[in-house]
Amino acid sequence: MRKLTVKRGVLTRGDIEFLFYKTMSFFSIRELRVVYDPSKAKWPDIWVSPNRIPEITVTETWRRKSAGQRRTELVHECLHIKGLQHGKKGKLEYSTHPVKDSFSRKVYKDILRVMG
Repeated sequence: MRKLTVKRGVLTRGDIEFLFYKTMSFFSIRELRVVYDPSKAKWPDIWVSPNRIPEITVTETWRRKSAGQRRTELVHECLHIKGLQHGKKGKLEYSTHPVKDSFSRKVYKDILRVMG
């Protein structure tokens, strides 16, 4: 059984559904927390802390991004939870810079294709 803990207003309903029903299932993540940091900093705007229960932190800058970009970045953090480190992945790049992060975009599209 999966458990996602997130306070009201931190994620949209669509983000919660994508994360819980698709991403956590895809990666076999059993438990996850998402928390909000009121920082106005542009960088970083999302990060993961690999605690016993992994915790993804998002900021207001992250929340203003498009749904597709937010979800791609959630996938990026879940890849870290599964132990992936930045760098070349075949012809793709797993990067801290969203514009360069072709690997997370591919995995996001794979999740949509496989998980519906």
